[in-house]
Amino acid sequence: MALTGLLQLIKDHPEFERHIEEVNLGSLTPTISFRTGTKPAYLAALWLKLQRPIFVLTPRPEESRRIYDELITYLGGEDEFVYLLPEPEVLPFERLAVDVRTSNQRLVTLSAMAKCNFAESNKSTTVPPLVVASIGSALRLTLSPETIFREVSLKKQLSVGSRIGKVDDLLVEWVNLGYRHEPLVETPGTFSQRGGIIDVFPPDSDYPLRIELWDDEIDTIRQFDPVTQRSIGSKESVSIMPAREQLPGLVERSELEQRILGIDFENCDDELRERMQDELVTVLSNPDLELLHFYNGLFNRSSLLDYLPDDGLLALDRASQIEDEGIEQDEKFGRMRTSREQRR
Repeated sequence: MALTGLLQLIKDHPEFERHIEEVNLGSLTPTISFRTGTKPAYLAALWLKLQRPIFVLTPRPEESRRIYDELITYLGGEDEFVYLLPEPEVLPFERLAVDVRTSNQRLVTLSAMAKCNFAESNKSTTVPPLVVASIGSALRLTLSPETIFREVSLKKQLSVGSRIGKVDDLLVEWVNLGYRHEPLVETPGTFSQRGGIIDVFPPDSDYPLRIELWDDEIDTIRQFDPVTQRSIGSKESVSIMPAREQLPGLVERSELEQRILGIDFENCDDELRERMQDELVTVLSNPDLELLHFYNGLFNRSSLLDYLPDDGLLALDRASQIEDEGIEQDEKFGRMRTSREQRR
């Protein structure tokens, strides 16, 4: 049950109105103290009143999850514009793949932020996102907003009646966006093709999409149930967003080669040096998910703050604890690196 009615009580409070005036004037806002459990309600009221993008930064992932869940409760029908940027459970220097659900949720959140960041022409119709993230999630290097929106989303808009050109070229583009070719489309990030029928499952879609072609023209776009294969509903247009956070195919090849040349192998033994040099060849041609996550910093240079638009607000949940947590993570990862270097 939504609790949106309670938010009006907050918006009518004189201190809240004073806070809104300060924000609109662009002045530095003071620290605000909250009674236990009231913080999400205040953030919800603030977002509804300002209608501006708000990023809420917390010290730890469990706190960001709790605030996100409570925001959903308060905002009810507006909850589709509330996003969580989860923290990958894979630590740096680990050869493990991030959980698919975590990866998809991160991509959906990043896509919403990128669209808001660059939707200059339709600000009036674009609902600004309310995003919650921990400091660990915010510091993780990821795709740039330009890659997600300008270089990807705008070019990958598919509409009924439009022509796609060569099917093979379209499928190669999807591979570069991180999609996998499978016999059947059952999970996000996959696609299949049977003659003039193309199935694809973008991470931001509840159901996979079936695109039927008439020659090279899109005849219909429909959502379907992957279990029963029955159609659920039709769409006039869709955007195909990235399916992974690491997209080596979209990084300028010369720039990527320069980054690889800059890798220092001095603290690696001969066996590991040869292994990594072989992996760097593989990661550009036929990468697996574990390799891509391990070399994340090679492809990505952006963080959460690169997505904050000029009119956005950054709300710090206990700033001193966020700083302490960031320092603690930095020291922890430094110790991990030193330990591995000592073992060469």
